[in-house]
Amino acid sequence: MKGRLLIDLRLHSEMVRRLFVELLARHPELTERPAQSTGHPDVLIIELDETDPIVTFTQIRGLQKSSPQTQILLTTSRADRQVLLDALRAGVKEFLPVPFTQDEAEQALRRLKEGIVESQPEPEKPKGEIIGVFAAKGGLGASSLTVNLGCSLLHVENSKSVVLVDLDIHSSDLPLFLDIEPTHSLKEIADDYGRVDKLLVMNLLSKHESGLYLLPSGYDDRTHETFSPRCVVHTLTLLRSMFDYVVVDCGALLDDSTRTVLKLSSSIIVVSTFHVPVVRSTKRLLDLFQSMGQPSQQLKVVMNRYDARAKTLLKNTETSLQHKLFAFIPNNYDLASSAINNGQPVSRLAPNSDLTKSYQRLAVSLSERSSKEKTSATAGYFRSLKGMWSKKAADAVAVL
Repeated sequence: MKGRLLIDLRLHSEMVRRLFVELLARHPELTERPAQSTGHPDVLIIELDETDPIVTFTQIRGLQKSSPQTQILLTTSRADRQVLLDALRAGVKEFLPVPFTQDEAEQALRRLKEGIVESQPEPEKPKGEIIGVFAAKGGLGASSLTVNLGCSLLHVENSKSVVLVDLDIHSSDLPLFLDIEPTHSLKEIADDYGRVDKLLVMNLLSKHESGLYLLPSGYDDRTHETFSPRCVVHTLTLLRSMFDYVVVDCGALLDDSTRTVLKLSSSIIVVSTFHVPVVRSTKRLLDLFQSMGQPSQQLKVVMNRYDARAKTLLKNTETSLQHKLFAFIPNNYDLASSAINNGQPVSRLAPNSDLTKSYQRLAVSLSERSSKEKTSATAGYFRSLKGMWSKKAADAVAVL
């Protein structure tokens, strides 16, 4: 970051202006932008015109268009939901409601300075993995698998980060499964996604106590809307640069937005069961994915609600699908229901259960197959995990 930063103060309240002028005086690296200056500021601190907010947001959008790297702080005594939403859409990075303390202003300014550093070009970092989760039919447990796979990926590789994205706009159950009431969603920026950067997308995410991050869709089962493919590409590409794993719940929906997930994913999980109608739907979905150019090796069929007594169906099912089954999740209805009702991943309720171990095994297999070189730490975890299983449990959750 350059040595001195230009700060443009557009404040009509004398009290607010005085506070920020005093703040700048304590920071020699910050300089108020002269009125006659023609260059763009590094930071704009602007007060909302509460009689005509459109004027303020028009100024902000104009600056964002001509100088996207400028960090913007909006301050106002009017902090209703519509103002917050308009500020988010306009590209405001920090919101400071009046009255505020010197300490709050200091913290907001510090975050803006960090945003300037983040907005500068960085060396290309290794990209994370996107894992798409599709269901052959509705009601097969794709959302439950998304949540528990995400949590297991965190445990398998402790230093890794995981974000869940809900693109199942007709159900959008991920917040329920994690007992989260999100304040923001992808829907809020769907029409103005081009302004979304790392700083803004982090403000949209909700964080679960397990360490999982969540980006909900914001839609419900009454909607007929969907996300544009460009919005999905922009958002997932951004998240992939920030997280090690991006797990996307697409449900049983295949539209333009979820088709985009196919192109971006390193692995596609197809959730199925051994019921004949579901197997037929699974076959149709696999054929469709491959006709769209999806490599067969990226398609991972995971059989949910597996009963070990159904082993005789394995070979027949693989023959019908013309595709090898990738993993099994055992049928433990009571535990699965309890986890959903409590808004927790199963590993937090029953860490040593067969259900938890099956998700861990799936996570290990996906993380190993997505890496060109398997780390000794992951391999060691894999060996110790297998050693913990009884033969019966191993049969129930074995990855073929």
